[in-house]
Amino acid sequence: MVKDKKKILIKGAHDSFNFGDDLILIAILYFIKNNLKVSDDNLEIYSQRTIYSLEKLKYTFDFELKQCKEINNIIYSLNSTFKDLKFPKFIRVIIAISILIIFIFNVYFFKITKKRLFFKDIITFYEKLDVLHYIGGGYITDRWKIRMIQDYLSVKVAKLINPNLKVIGTGLGLGPFKNRLSFLILKGILNNFNYLFLREQESYNLINKMNLRAYYKCLGDDVLLLFPIFHNFKNEKNKLNMKNIAFNLKKFPDHDYENIKNIIEQLLKLSNENNYHIEYFCFGQNPGPDDYDVLSSLNLKNIASISAIHNPYEEGFDTFIENLKRIKFGFGFAYHFNIILTIMSIPSISVYAGDYYKQKIKGSMELFNVPFVFDINEINNNNLETIINEVSQKEYREGDGIEKFYKNMVKEYSVMYKNILFQK
Repeated sequence: MVKDKKKILIKGAHDSFNFGDDLILIAILYFIKNNLKVSDDNLEIYSQRTIYSLEKLKYTFDFELKQCKEINNIIYSLNSTFKDLKFPKFIRVIIAISILIIFIFNVYFFKITKKRLFFKDIITFYEKLDVLHYIGGGYITDRWKIRMIQDYLSVKVAKLINPNLKVIGTGLGLGPFKNRLSFLILKGILNNFNYLFLREQESYNLINKMNLRAYYKCLGDDVLLLFPIFHNFKNEKNKLNMKNIAFNLKKFPDHDYENIKNIIEQLLKLSNENNYHIEYFCFGQNPGPDDYDVLSSLNLKNIASISAIHNPYEEGFDTFIENLKRIKFGFGFAYHFNIILTIMSIPSISVYAGDYYKQKIKGSMELFNVPFVFDINEINNNNLETIINEVSQKEYREGDGIEKFYKNMVKEYSVMYKNILFQK
């Protein structure tokens, strides 16, 4: 047992009404509760975000998840206030930069004198922090350069305040990167890490060229940690006579929805002809990625044939996953839609568009050796009926190798955390 109360700060993209990102946080907390000998008595877990969207999932946490204050939160809050007051953008930028400069100056002043002038609570928090944990997601990429710069400054400042701070990353997707500056920022971030676990091979190959000091491996997506929960649902699923198909769309700039509309029309038509019940599963909602809005905007001719629409932020975590167990196979664009079906041993047709989702979906499906993964143009150039017939006949063996990935992930994460929290 740890003698002193340890403090972990979790950073990720959760609480943005994106079910996949919220699911990652749930998975990490589930792992900590079930695999480490810790509790609220000897461990404090913090997030830099609220948990509003997580509350909508009606998922009960075994740990109290506390919210910490960071300089980014202060800048964001002030920027929102000044935006509401109609301040011009250039003034808001000047104010944000000025606050950041004052904060960094104050950190250096503290480093030299051990005295806190401003932002005392933030400095004290980082001074006593044990672990900074970046949880899974694909937010470290060219596409969100401002976020990368914020993470670079955050980890540098945290290590400056507390040189003994351990920085870890699990289930991270890195890239794609086309900009040399972004690659240098990435290296500046990762040079501060002690442990780094990647979700697919392309991310692993990227850092393998960097000569990092961190211990790193490719283990898969953090949602694998929920294997025991999904496995139970899968066992119940095997008792059912299923005629349901799950499909999913994803609101994302790279997706050509006119092209997608034709594919979905084919899917609905073929489903009706084969007497399947087709159900739509949203993996995000407003103010996050509004997957229901995408469905509505397509104005599908056969939309009346959709027998049910499921939203985890309305149904809750348990009911949403319970509804997936009745699925014979899935057809979807959302990354975690395909990950969950894979863990539950439900066959799926995974579709992607653009380099970003190609790395996410194709990379992870290749890691798990899952077939039926297509670029959207491949779907158009192939007979969808043939693909559906093939996937509907697919039967996964028990676990289909996923359990091995899960056990390996638990082993690696347990060793990492025990080395950090229990080291003398």
